Amino acid sequence: MTLFIIIYFEVSSRKLNELFNAEHHKFIKLAHRDSLTGLANRRYFINEIETAIANARINKGTFCVLYFDLNNFKKINDNLGHHSGDQVLLEFALRLRKLNRSSDLIARLGGDEFCIILPGLNDAEAIKQKIHHYSQMLDTPLLIDNTPYKISASIGYACYPEHGTDYETLLQVADQKMYQVKRGQNTDIRDTLRSKA
Repeated sequence: MTLFIIIYFEVSSRKLNELFNAEHHKFIKLAHRDSLTGLANRRYFINEIETAIANARINKGTFCVLYFDLNNFKKINDNLGHHSGDQVLLEFALRLRKLNRSSDLIARLGGDEFCIILPGLNDAEAIKQKIHHYSQMLDTPLLIDNTPYKISASIGYACYPEHGTDYETLLQVADQKMYQVKRGQNTDIRDTLRSKA
């Protein structure tokens, strides 16, 4: 009887431990993911960009951050409703995933703002090519309730260590370049996607 009780408690403890570990892993995953798109969230993105900076310092490496902002997204929400806005965000996230390498990290920072860390990329021509690919990605209209809509995005970028050596500066530079594009004042790389929602 004593042996049976010991075995029962051992098995029960093992099962509880496995269940706890599974739930803990699920919680950690959810804490790092955007609830709508399933992409990395802002908190996880900041952790990863700090890790990328630390690795680049040690290995004298480089990387690029792309900053996306959907143009006229507010009009979609206002005219078609938040459900349609969510569909646009989901489709945009899906298209970003299709273009990325396994080493790249895509994140939704909030609202209609997205970022990507591109390890090993800091050449202006290569960045221009990458941005061109993202512009082509949006050429195909999105289908929202069986109606096609064209969307566009403004894209800014920053390179480590050229534009900054900490995540705040890199995001600030990428954000500023994105707004230059949005205002049509970019004199570096013309990376505006011209189609309007």
